[in-house]
Amino acid sequence: MKTKTLWSYASQFFYLLILFLAKHVYADKAFNQPDHSPPMIVGGSPTSAAAQPYQAMLLMNGRQGCGGTLIDPYWVLTAAHCIDQANIYNLTVRVGATRVSDNAGQTIPVSQLIVHPYWMGLQNIRSGWDIGLIRLAYPADARYTPAKLPNTEVMNNTASVGQYGTVSGWGATHAGGRGSDQLLAAQLSIISNLSCQQQLNFPVPNSAICAGYPFGASACNGDSGGPFVTSYGGEFYSIGIVSWGEQCSSTSVFTKTYSYNSWITQNTGIKPVEW
Repeated sequence: MKTKTLWSYASQFFYLLILFLAKHVYADKAFNQPDHSPPMIVGGSPTSAAAQPYQAMLLMNGRQGCGGTLIDPYWVLTAAHCIDQANIYNLTVRVGATRVSDNAGQTIPVSQLIVHPYWMGLQNIRSGWDIGLIRLAYPADARYTPAKLPNTEVMNNTASVGQYGTVSGWGATHAGGRGSDQLLAAQLSIISNLSCQQQLNFPVPNSAICAGYPFGASACNGDSGGPFVTSYGGEFYSIGIVSWGEQCSSTSVFTKTYSYNSWITQNTGIKPVEW
């Protein structure tokens, strides 16, 4: 009876081991399948609204689909592909949220959507111009801190090759997976656009900034439009907007905020920080 019991335990152990290995081999194969959707956070860690006070959640008909960056109490910066099919009646913005599943934070109606006039649609996302603005119907609470627009000094000191920025969102944690209920963030190292296009095998415009991490952290499906932010002098700065990537790999492409400072100022009146 004792021998039979031990054998039973051993059999169960090997059965579970086989299931475990099969699951992870399948997951690896699924991760490596082509994924042409706009990007969510892979390899991120749980974070909070206090750590990312500029983080915005875009809700389409009440469901999270993209992210954004609060750059003023009235304005949210996001990707064009997140709002080019939206209208002010089916889109709301939530700030101060940590989880998708609760109603924490502040949910605000939208009064205006602005897509860059040169945006050519999702099928041409790699060409650039993937930037949009959302005007809120009333201002976000003062406890939520907007990220500032970067100037040349900020870019030179925080956004050069080898330096790090923070990407955050509620996107998938692996290619083809579901979005995360918990807000996640990851530190990504900025790489040159030449290295970026060699890794992605596709030209990357100068109006984009690329970043990755050798152990697989990246943006993924559902993080689109979300923040890529750095800090300088005790302030947060938007250096990028989650735009696109391939297979939720370790290289993500962001719309470079700095390249569109003039357009943002023209439409919002918000100017890059002045020293």
